[in-house]
Amino acid sequence: MSTTSGAAAPENSPETQGQPEAPAPGPVKDELKFTQTDLDKIIAGRIAPLQAKAAEYDKLVEAQKTDAQRQADKLGALQAKLEAYEAAEARREAAKVASLPPEAHDLVTGSTPEEIGASVAKVAALIASIGAPRTPAPVPAAGQGTTHKPGADWLRDFVGRK
Repeated sequence: MSTTSGAAAPENSPETQGQPEAPAPGPVKDELKFTQTDLDKIIAGRIAPLQAKAAEYDKLVEAQKTDAQRQADKLGALQAKLEAYEAAEARREAAKVASLPPEAHDLVTGSTPEEIGASVAKVAALIASIGAPRTPAPVPAAGQGTTHKPGADWLRDFVGRK
């Protein structure tokens, strides 16, 4: 027996089973509030299983590699390391050739000869501009006594009275 009138369906009727309960109208009194520590714990709890799965996957991938693939990976890593050392040595050598002070060798950047040369030129120009002796601006009244004119500075006139 079904009702066709505008009356609400009972709570346990087939029409409302399995549906979430609608929130009560009006302001929510019990708002959920989390501190940063609470959120960190929640996130850490969700990430931990994923990290374990990722570690297992990495182990499986590594186990499936052949010896030749492992050797090729090691070789690639060593070649990258060698290139980094060679670039650092090229930067140091270019800095020495340009007569840069040893403290400035770390300021030189670049990986190609053109980049290294441009960097050395910039560092050399910077050191030249900083290292150039600067003469102080002349002080107009230096060594010529006072240039005070009475009436021009009321404070000096007041203090200078005896």
